[in-house]
Amino acid sequence: MWGGLAVVAAGTWLAATQPTGAAPALRPEFTAAICNAHPPRLTHAYARGIAFVAPGTVTAVADTAISSEDHAELLFKMGLLEGHLMVGRELIDANQTQLALPHFGHPIRELYDDISGELQRRGVTGFDGELIALEALAAGKPTDPATSAQYDKVIRIIAAVRATVPAGLLDNERFMLGVLGEIATISSEDYSESIEGGRIEKPVEYHDSRGYLEYADKELRRLEGRPDLRGSPGLVLARAKLTELRAITGMLLPPERPLLSVAAYKAIVAQFKQAAALRA
Repeated sequence: MWGGLAVVAAGTWLAATQPTGAAPALRPEFTAAICNAHPPRLTHAYARGIAFVAPGTVTAVADTAISSEDHAELLFKMGLLEGHLMVGRELIDANQTQLALPHFGHPIRELYDDISGELQRRGVTGFDGELIALEALAAGKPTDPATSAQYDKVIRIIAAVRATVPAGLLDNERFMLGVLGEIATISSEDYSESIEGGRIEKPVEYHDSRGYLEYADKELRRLEGRPDLRGSPGLVLARAKLTELRAITGMLLPPERPLLSVAAYKAIVAQFKQAAALRA
């Protein structure tokens, strides 16, 4: 229930952040929206059997007990975390602070505990304090340069955490498309949660879906930039399906009625996930 509490605690200063000009006004019930609970730990079956230490590379993590599935779990959760921050910043940039706030609170309240033990195992200093500071700045000074600087700092920390995954996995097409497929699945579930009675009633869930796809796009672009993967059938299929998915949440402020049914959304996700099998 923290999403609604964050809105109440923000106080009357939120009135100054309402959209102006042609931007559509928020429906009153949007202020009560909340995020989903903790995402489950997944099995990451696609990660099994991948030889991730290529000759001549340096393994970022010395603990050989950390399996490829452990790495997949970390990337999955970090992707959700970063997706929240990405859409939160996008909403602040659009003068939609009221809608942005939950996406700065969810990482620390509902995701960080799921990764804190793994950070310790990898010898990584915790960054919960940095997330708390970012949430406070987003609530109190959303457009202040200090907020933007803190956001950039947290993104750099996330990149450093991600770097504890061996490069042989981060650059493995099948592995990364597997991770992104799982993130797309969570995106479809949140899209489903956003809809009630044929209307988009929970914008926080809608924006969860959008943010996760933004993160998937960022990682897919990184893979597409690798010369050795250029023209890969798996990446071509993934790009085509991700483009379809992103069009469904293409409007930053959710429309009254969904642009596509949940069943259609999930069908596209299933096609996206087939990309990981095209190049084993």
